[in-house]
Amino acid sequence: MPPRRYNPDDRRDALLERINLDIPAAVAQALREDLGGEVDAGNDITAQLLPADTQAHATVITREDGIFCGKRWVEEVFIQLAAMMCASPGMSMTATPFTPTKQCLN
Repeated sequence: MPPRRYNPDDRRDALLERINLDIPAAVAQALREDLGGEVDAGNDITAQLLPADTQAHATVITREDGIFCGKRWVEEVFIQLAAMMCASPGMSMTATPFTPTKQCLN
């Protein structure tokens, strides 16, 4: 087998940097698709069903063990919609390993 022409750690770091640079553009594109061509939370028809001062809390319920992926993408959504959302300074999202619960949505 011929020797590698690159350092695997350097390649990994370069790929992670590329992903981090691509996230804002990918999120903006997805938001434009979901919100009618503009990154404007006011175009979200579902969100208009709730009063503007409503706060929400979500719990993910699974049937099997899982790993949460995409935290950086979700954070980018909040960054891009920040002017249209109310958030506390220093607010962050956390992800921890989880196991299934016995609760199910009917």
